[in-house]
Amino acid sequence: MTFVRLVSFILLCSIVPLAGNAQPANAESEATVALLRAADQMSSSARYWQQEQTRRTLPDSSSGDKSDRSAASMHCGAAQQAIDLFVRFAPQAAMAQSYERIRDVYASYEVPLPASLAAAKPCRNDGQGALSSSDLSFIGTLTGTLAVPFRLTAETQEAAEKLGPVVADPARYRAVTPPATGVELLRNLKWVVDNDVVLRPDFYVPDSLRRVLGIDAFVIRQRDGGLGLDHWVRPTKEEQERSPDAAAKYAKCQYGGLYTPQPNGASQGGLTFDCSYARSDRASIEQIEKTFGADWLFLPPSVPSHGSGLPAATAAHGNERLHRESKRGRKAQRVTIQLWPDATLRSFTLDETEQ
Repeated sequence: MTFVRLVSFILLCSIVPLAGNAQPANAESEATVALLRAADQMSSSARYWQQEQTRRTLPDSSSGDKSDRSAASMHCGAAQQAIDLFVRFAPQAAMAQSYERIRDVYASYEVPLPASLAAAKPCRNDGQGALSSSDLSFIGTLTGTLAVPFRLTAETQEAAEKLGPVVADPARYRAVTPPATGVELLRNLKWVVDNDVVLRPDFYVPDSLRRVLGIDAFVIRQRDGGLGLDHWVRPTKEEQERSPDAAAKYAKCQYGGLYTPQPNGASQGGLTFDCSYARSDRASIEQIEKTFGADWLFLPPSVPSHGSGLPAATAAHGNERLHRESKRGRKAQRVTIQLWPDATLRSFTLDETEQ
């Protein structure tokens, strides 16, 4: 599982069709029905506003075109109702992740950020006034961005009620302590590699992720038993000040994970940790080699998933990728670490399969 594949998984989940808003046969909870409705309404609203971006402005009330005004008002109301339903019924981690996603939208359009997801208003004046092309673009981007976590949350809730809770295994993770520094996170990533936990469903439960990675992640569930995680961490004020370029306002470290069971008993799993800013506590190459060993294949830099490029290297192996592959019995692993120009850890990717 590459980072691109993980992102593709998250986006694919957002467009999987649902069987309307009918209540499931086993009388699933009010939360499931409400979250499915919120996802449907936000997706419908996003499609409408993205189509409307082809227009420079909506007609004002003096134009006599009441149909566009009525449609705009209806889809503004649908998007707002979707947010209200989501805030009422979604888990805290899902709300936090949705809020993190829209922070970049507000920053991009230089619109004041609401204090919370509950305070987000997709449309000014409920779409009653004339809307500029910039307004249309902002509303379309905001609703399209929210449609992804809304759909994932609804499907996760639906899968949880169908399949029951993922069985945790606290004893397996008792030896691990939550990381407080970048070096301690590196230590825990080595434990993940050594113990093949990305191939275990019990890794993708909040207590395990909190203990191993030190995060309260948004855990994704699928009806086929698949699991995933998504979590963003923003830089501190001091870390952001060290990245004064235009991309600094979008800076984040993103955690992603994916577990996919196969009908034949095989499985695939993976974990990514990818930063677009230089954490103050990032591990050096010396610490990486001390923790993982020195037997790496050094590869040229790849295009980073964030930002416009990498500055010139300032240390030996700066910007390079460390790569290794191994096989133990039925399990095969690939580990890749991307370095910053000063040869400190920027990203970590683990792909693992069991035949």
